Amino acid sequence: MLRNALKLWEGKCIIYEKGFTMNGKYIRGITLIALVALMTSCATDLYRKDPPLTTAYSKFIVVDGFKVHYYDLGPFDTDSGELPLVVIHGWMGSAYDYSRIITLLARKRRVIVPDLPGSGYTEDLGENESFNYDLDGFIRFLEDFTNELRVEKFVLMGHSMGGQLAIHFTKKYQNKISRLILIAPDGLEGEEGGWLLFSSWGFLVDIISVLNTRFFIATGLRLNVFYDKSRLTGKLVQSVAETSLGRRRWVQAEITKNIIGKNNVNSILQYIDVPTLILWGKNDRVLNVKWAEVFLKGIKNSRLFILEKCGHMPMYEKPMETAMYIEKFLLAPEIPGR
Repeated sequence: MLRNALKLWEGKCIIYEKGFTMNGKYIRGITLIALVALMTSCATDLYRKDPPLTTAYSKFIVVDGFKVHYYDLGPFDTDSGELPLVVIHGWMGSAYDYSRIITLLARKRRVIVPDLPGSGYTEDLGENESFNYDLDGFIRFLEDFTNELRVEKFVLMGHSMGGQLAIHFTKKYQNKISRLILIAPDGLEGEEGGWLLFSSWGFLVDIISVLNTRFFIATGLRLNVFYDKSRLTGKLVQSVAETSLGRRRWVQAEITKNIIGKNNVNSILQYIDVPTLILWGKNDRVLNVKWAEVFLKGIKNSRLFILEKCGHMPMYEKPMETAMYIEKFLLAPEIPGR
C-alpha cells in the first residue's frame, strides 16, 4: 500500500501529503483509466508465462539489513591485474538489465552486479523500514556492499539513474574507483525533460504507481526505451514488472520522488579525476543524446562513443558493441587524447 493513502468521500479525492483535492469528474476519469489498465493487463497476460529469470551466477549477501541479490562471475584472483567491475542499474531496473553483457565482460575480470534495495531479487522494503530511498541511502549501501565483499578498488559502471549514483559515489570515494563507465547517465539539470515535471508532483507519482500494469510497462519499453523493438523480450518486461508492481510500487514511487530531478551532478563533474567512458544510444528517447556532450566537457578525462540505431539501453539492445567499447576502454593504458 502506498504511504500517501487516497480517500474517496462525497465526490472528492483528498491526498493527505499535498492537501490536493479533485472533484468527482476527475475521480471518474481516474477510475476509467484504472479499469482500462486492468483490462489491458489481463489481455496481455502472455508476459506472465515467461520462465523465471535465470539464477546463474546469482548470490546473496546481507548488507544493511537487506538480503541482497547480486550476480558475481569471472576470475576472482587478482593475478591478471584486472580490477573488479561493479555495476549499478537504473531507475525501475535491476541486475537483469545487464544479463546480455555481463558474461562478455567477465572473461578477463570479476563482474559484480547487485539489485539495489527495492529492486530485483533483493528483499523488498516492507522488511526494512529504516532505509531511506534517496541519494545518501544508496551511496551508503554501495559503500557497505563493496566493503562486505572486500572489494577495495574497482571499476564502477552505471546506467541512467545508476550513472547519476556512480558519479556521486566516485566524487565521494575517488580513492576506490580506478575508472568510471557511464551509460546514458542521468543527473544533469533539466535532462529528464517531461519526466522532471512528473517526478516533482509527488501525488501524481503515487497515482501512476497505483495504475501501473505490465501492459503499460511493456508499452513504455517498446515506445521509449528501444530503437530496435525486436530486442525487447518478455523476460525484460517481467524483470521491470517484478521491480515496480505489487509491494514494490511504493518503493519505486519513493525513489522517483527522492532522486529523479534532484541531486544534480553539474557542479561536481569537474571533480571527477578518474578516466571515464561515456556511452549513449543515438536514438535515446528517455535521455536525449545531446546531453552526452555536457558530460564529455564536464569530465576532463573522458571519452564519448555514440551507438547508432540504439535506444536507452545499449547494454541490452546492442550488447556486443557495448562490450567492445567497454573492453577497449578497460584494456587501454590511457584514454586516447581528445
